[in-house]
Amino acid sequence: MESADPGMLVRIGKGVTVDRVLDVLAWCRDEGIHSVVNLMFGWPDESDAELDATIAFLDRAVDVAGGFNARGVVVPYPGTEIYQRHHERFGFTGWWFREPPLCYVPFPTRWDEAEITRAYAHDPALDRNFFRHPPHRVARIRDALAQKAVLTAKIQRRRSGEAASVGVPAAGAR
Repeated sequence: MESADPGMLVRIGKGVTVDRVLDVLAWCRDEGIHSVVNLMFGWPDESDAELDATIAFLDRAVDVAGGFNARGVVVPYPGTEIYQRHHERFGFTGWWFREPPLCYVPFPTRWDEAEITRAYAHDPALDRNFFRHPPHRVARIRDALAQKAVLTAKIQRRRSGEAASVGVPAAGAR
């Protein structure tokens, strides 16, 4: 899905609607299929309203999703369409030659809610700010990453029936 803003979904060519995704998530839940929603933050030219639509979707989907992807800041990897379309305008041509690798925090095989929050909320791509988002939006994205962690922990408790121990979410586990 990657965004929950209808206009952004069209711009990034997803071919889905928010309502359709919610329907499919509910069907999966009803059939016992574990489905994780992949949401991305920090798209090129993403407005505050578009970002807010994706963040608001987290609360709409929490009762039907099996979880949310860890991290989730858009990275313009070489060879991708997003890189080809935006590298000159935003000045990140060949960034992987000039800058150190993105160092993602490893995921443990099992963790508590504080550890989930740490792992989800730390996305080194956010600090790179490839698409030059203003500081208030970067802060909002950081908060949204933490919110994904809190809601995924809630989903894991619901799924496992355990309040103290949380299993590894399917998405983002390494």
